[in-house]
Amino acid sequence: MPLRESAGERHSRPLTATSSFIVPGTSPASSSGLVRSASFTSSASGLVRSASFSSFHSHATTEAGQEPYYPEGSSKYALRDTRVAIDFSLPAESGAVPLAYSAQKSLLYFTRGNRVQYKSLITADAVSQLCKLPDMLGDLTLLAAGDAALIALASSTGAIQLWDAGAKKLVCGWTTKGAVSMAWSGPVLSVGGPKGAVRHYDTRVQPAAKMREQAAKVTRHQTRVAAMAWNTDGKLLASGDGSGAVYCWDARSNRVPLDVGEFVQRRKKIQHAGAVSALAWCPWQPKLLATGDVLGTVKLWTIDAASPHSNASVPGKLVLPGGVVALHFAPHYKELLSAVGSAPPATSTAPVVPGVSNAVATHALPSLRPIARTAVSVAGSQQGTGSSAEPHAVTGAVLAGHKIVLAVPGEGKLKVFEVWGKRREVRRQASFLGNSIR
Repeated sequence: MPLRESAGERHSRPLTATSSFIVPGTSPASSSGLVRSASFTSSASGLVRSASFSSFHSHATTEAGQEPYYPEGSSKYALRDTRVAIDFSLPAESGAVPLAYSAQKSLLYFTRGNRVQYKSLITADAVSQLCKLPDMLGDLTLLAAGDAALIALASSTGAIQLWDAGAKKLVCGWTTKGAVSMAWSGPVLSVGGPKGAVRHYDTRVQPAAKMREQAAKVTRHQTRVAAMAWNTDGKLLASGDGSGAVYCWDARSNRVPLDVGEFVQRRKKIQHAGAVSALAWCPWQPKLLATGDVLGTVKLWTIDAASPHSNASVPGKLVLPGGVVALHFAPHYKELLSAVGSAPPATSTAPVVPGVSNAVATHALPSLRPIARTAVSVAGSQQGTGSSAEPHAVTGAVLAGHKIVLAVPGEGKLKVFEVWGKRREVRRQASFLGNSIR
């Protein structure tokens, strides 16, 4: 199902099954430019486009040669490095990057060793501490912020704790057979396990032993559940695993995943060539899902189990020059953000895509036309080489309102980037004629 078009996204002539085009830029020699080549192939369900990126143009143009329209606040104008850097550190034995953001008070939660600390992103307040994980529970591996000032944390031993962020008090805790990913949906905390199980804990049920006993469990993944995300209305859950498989679940009947994806031997599947590393639902189109993998491929899907056709969006694929660390849709603009880490290893099956790894990029929807890109300054690496051996790579990210926070563990820094400007509210004014005519 194609995405809905918006102003500035229409082509001047129809595309055929064999059409191809190149989007030029005004500064071909610019190191920050992007050249996109795209080809279309026809299928039973319509046209499917895949795009690859060799470099970034600062001024992409439409096929007619006209500059596309970008609203005020678009990443075209707002994307920049704020130069704000926050010190952090990871537990010694863990490769995970625990990060969380609570929109209620604009607080960023992160780790310094086994301590959970937080800092406001809108004030100059100093860093404060929420809690410290006891050594006997292992290393901190996950953080997730809920709607009701609850912060969930998980450890390498399978311990899960819920903390009241306002009171700085432990609400409850329990143990599992392992936690690889977590996602909140209202009062329900979903936890993905190392062997493919997904459990849903209703935190309103107390004590914790009863909550654990009543937790709903689904099993379809055959390997670790690497990423999970609920959509904005809490009706759909997406879960992705280490084999590249993505399943979508209806909250009302989540025992069996929805029959969605693209057709593979007469069956629908959402499958990536590499391990799934990022999932994101669109806030203004609740059935639109973006999936990304460690090889740098991003795919878009319209999750509608009632449709007899492929659920792959048209256009619906990006190939980026580095592994996908995070994906986010803009809250108020038709744009998709990708946080890109190091390039895949040379021994992988992923195609070599020239370009800058360790970067933040945005693309327009529904065209997937590149909008803006900025490299993340990482010490000890050569920007643009795409080397998989970069010692200071971007390995974690979390969206914080209109900003994105990127983790560079090799430097011990969390780097803050502005992505979108705040949308200006239109004030309604009373009409002079309306007030004077009776």
